Amino acid sequence: NIKPALLSDHPLYEQCARDGFFIADETGPPTIAYFWDALGSYIDFTNPRAAAWWKDQVRRALLDIGMAATWNDNNECELKDPTARVHFFGKPRAAIEAKPLQGLLMMRASREAQIAHAPNRRPYLVTRAGCAGMQRYAQTWSGDNATSWETLKFNIRMGLGLALSGVSNAGHDVGGFAGNAPDKELFLRWVEAGIFMPRFSIHSWNDDGTVNEPWMHPEITHHVSDLIKVRARLTPYLYDLMWRYHRDFEPVVRPTFYEFPRDETCFEDSDDVMLGRSLLV
Repeated sequence: NIKPALLSDHPLYEQCARDGFFIADETGPPTIAYFWDALGSYIDFTNPRAAAWWKDQVRRALLDIGMAATWNDNNECELKDPTARVHFFGKPRAAIEAKPLQGLLMMRASREAQIAHAPNRRPYLVTRAGCAGMQRYAQTWSGDNATSWETLKFNIRMGLGLALSGVSNAGHDVGGFAGNAPDKELFLRWVEAGIFMPRFSIHSWNDDGTVNEPWMHPEITHHVSDLIKVRARLTPYLYDLMWRYHRDFEPVVRPTFYEFPRDETCFEDSDDVMLGRSLLV
């Protein structure tokens, strides 16, 4: 899990500041922002030298010691300072005009590092943020969702919206990321929905100190196990859908009206989903 900022007490902070790798104000010093609960600065990925430094750090600190992938997190670049400037490939401009681009360039740099490290291995990346074009580089998810039935309902629609917008390689934190642990029925229903998304990940930071795990409710563990086995059986179908998505831009999950545009019932308020052309969920 890697972040696009260095806290001010990071051992490499001063070096990066001297080399001009951070988003900076008009007079030159790095722009300071809150990152989590401390002060730090964002790396400026529109500066090719900064992006090259990032790739070198990913290779030496992660890939060379055995990490196989990168999880590019917290890359929304939450800067509000109107004086902050970015390099923008030699044509400086306001940083707030390039916020979506920072996430995109971060994941691209991470991907290039992985390809350079293992040129014969297909790179796998995850990113939390991005803009149009992110589908070229990484898988994504819908962020830190809340544990509730309402979230489960609208995660389904968020997945459809992402797919129709060109970002099919996506999913959600199954069980909910934040809040108290899901009860056994909510967790089971979430697993039932999650196995049909390209990204299936049971992931959480529960407020009550628990962790979402397949066996968290022993009385339903056999059901969860059976569902994960269904997921495994679907792998060849999902693999084919991902290829069609890559080749023809077909959404992997899609609303029923996508396949049946003349069926008026498909335009009603419904949680039905088509997984590819052949499977109704």
